[in-house]
Amino acid sequence: MFVPEQWTVMVFLVLIFGEISVPAIAETVRETPWHRHHIIERYGLLTIIVLGELILSAANSIAALYGHFGVNLYANVCAHRCGTFCNHVVGHIAESDGC
Repeated sequence: MFVPEQWTVMVFLVLIFGEISVPAIAETVRETPWHRHHIIERYGLLTIIVLGELILSAANSIAALYGHFGVNLYANVCAHRCGTFCNHVVGHIAESDGC
């Protein structure tokens, strides 16, 4: 925030209080309408966003590991699932394709 450092906590608390008090103030003037299907849709969209962020962070983690260690992830996954024969075959394929 763009306030002096000693005021940061106080300004933050005032802003939190303001954010929380808005619904209470709005309800005193008149009852605000809300629609159940709208709330359900909002939570559904939030869930999709969170799942997308989860997939993106997992992909970034795998890419960072791949770049850091320089391992052949496909060969490791294949060897884990199929045994050493698959790892041997993948090694020859990688050499011949220039992967």
